[in-house]
Amino acid sequence: MAHAFDVIVLGVGSMGASTCWHLARRGLRVLGLEQGQIPNPEASFAGLTRAIRLSYAEHPDYVPLLQGAYKYWEVLEEESGEEILRLTGALYMGPGNGELLNGATLSAKQHGLTHTLYTHRELQEKWPQFQLPVSFEGLYEDKAGYLLSERAVEAFVAEARKHGADLRGGEMVTDWITTDSGVRVQTGNNEYSAQHLVIAAGAWTGKILRDVDLPLVVTRQVLGWVAPPSQDDFTSDKFPVWVIDGNNGEGVHYGFPITPDGSGGEGLKLALHWPGKEVDPSTVIRDKLPKDESDIQDALTRYLPSG
Repeated sequence: MAHAFDVIVLGVGSMGASTCWHLARRGLRVLGLEQGQIPNPEASFAGLTRAIRLSYAEHPDYVPLLQGAYKYWEVLEEESGEEILRLTGALYMGPGNGELLNGATLSAKQHGLTHTLYTHRELQEKWPQFQLPVSFEGLYEDKAGYLLSERAVEAFVAEARKHGADLRGGEMVTDWITTDSGVRVQTGNNEYSAQHLVIAAGAWTGKILRDVDLPLVVTRQVLGWVAPPSQDDFTSDKFPVWVIDGNNGEGVHYGFPITPDGSGGEGLKLALHWPGKEVDPSTVIRDKLPKDESDIQDALTRYLPSG
């Protein structure tokens, strides 16, 4: 059976749009299906920026993947003519024997990444915006910063289409099956077939893989922006992307410098990286809830009083 497409990609968010771009650049016939509009403002790339770093505390094995990602962010910038990656440096802070610093240091040393270690006194002298416990030390790396995540997805979409990818919004997948020659996907009144299927549905992946024993948990994650009295103290020439391991094992606080042009939002962005309340992505409340400010205020009170 001849297929109209080589590959169908379910979901055209950050992972799906990137997949469509890469495959279309290789000359494959690509169909991207997105349940919402393209780009979908309810996808997980929303929020304007995402941090990117090389000294990955989770495990050194991530570093080669990240180095490859940096390469292709540069390719995407060149092809699209858009600025997407901004290197501000990244600062990791926490107990000297803590998981964050130990992990970041291990990744940096194992892969020969340029980095600098700081004592508590040195941290306070160089970045007086922070108020840190005396047990805290730091690691700084130059080749880190943030991505303009929404702009990145827009660029992926535009460039994928230039290479011939067929990307369609308003196509909610209702079913998919394997066939002798590939896969068949049902969306409302439409049916599509291809040799291969890539599922990049983000928070909706569990619904699409409902017949597969793959328990995925979706949680509500809160991002916040605040307006410091002295915003000049938090621009990228004085203030990097940062991560603080100071929440007693329940996640890390992290944040970004202020972007005077508003590309990263209005004000100083920060959040808590820790699973929030389990939710259904189709019915989650996206408006602000009364308790949403608590994690943001906690980080400000303990570590960024001038923020």
